[in-house]
Amino acid sequence: GGINKVDKLSDKHNEIVNFAFNQLSAQNGADEECGLEKVDVENFSTQVVAGTLYRFDLIVKSECDEPKQKKCSLVVFDQPWTNTREVRWDDVKCEALASEENDVRNIAGGINKVDKLSDKHNEIVNFAFSQLSAQNGADEECGLEKVDVENFSTQVVAGTLYRFDLIVKSECDEPQQKKCSLVVFDQPWTNTREVQWDDVKCDKLESEENDEKNIAGGINKIEKLSDADNEIVSFAFSQLSAQSDNNKKCELKKIDVENFSKQVVSGTLYRFDLIVKSECDEPSQEKCSLVVLDQPWTNTREVQWDDVKCEKI
Repeated sequence: GGINKVDKLSDKHNEIVNFAFNQLSAQNGADEECGLEKVDVENFSTQVVAGTLYRFDLIVKSECDEPKQKKCSLVVFDQPWTNTREVRWDDVKCEALASEENDVRNIAGGINKVDKLSDKHNEIVNFAFSQLSAQNGADEECGLEKVDVENFSTQVVAGTLYRFDLIVKSECDEPQQKKCSLVVFDQPWTNTREVQWDDVKCDKLESEENDEKNIAGGINKIEKLSDADNEIVSFAFSQLSAQSDNNKKCELKKIDVENFSKQVVSGTLYRFDLIVKSECDEPSQEKCSLVVLDQPWTNTREVQWDDVKCEKI
């Protein structure tokens, strides 16, 4: 009988939201030419009765009524064992948002500057920072440190775009700092939150160092390999060993790593020369120029074989 507030929606909760939105669209006679668009979900709660009551506010807008938005307070009853799922229309109430509230809510298409960050905004910043750290292969030995946040803004699309500058520094590159311009897309009702990497750009703050180090798309030479970098090398070596005709009786040995660099793309490209030798071909050695693509958020790590070249030295 108790009403339980839900802060993070599960797949089931999002399924309920989508069901209610479809029913609301049908009630309003929405069609492809002038349909409703889902903007946000607020105040989601559940209540166990003989089944479950879901209550939430759905912020919607009509494609024919820009920029007006409506807040619809919805109640959905769900009883799985009787295959019953229905909107309680007697409890539904929709009202246009006042213009001031629309402004606060970031009218679709408009970019709205934020001077004081809320808990949600800081959550977005922390998410982006963790993704940026992963992109840079940061670990405990040589991690990024968050220094400041500037120029934070929001834009309502089919979800929300958050734009801001994140000032960071590397513990292995004191006192150098970088300003990274970040864009995060957030769509709560589909559990989507992702950095828009194509729009990310990082620049050094110190004017006297104008090389391409740490700029998104720029190739960054690495002098001291971190644990994460060495993990990439070990991965590439294992793949190279498997690709070669060597067997257990005549295996490759790793001698050295040279010319290690990283490049931020939609993920990270690692380039380096791996010096190897075969136990059956002493004292001859080979230098293999390797390229590895690493994309942690899709669990992708692969050698770019078309770019690999090995030659005897």
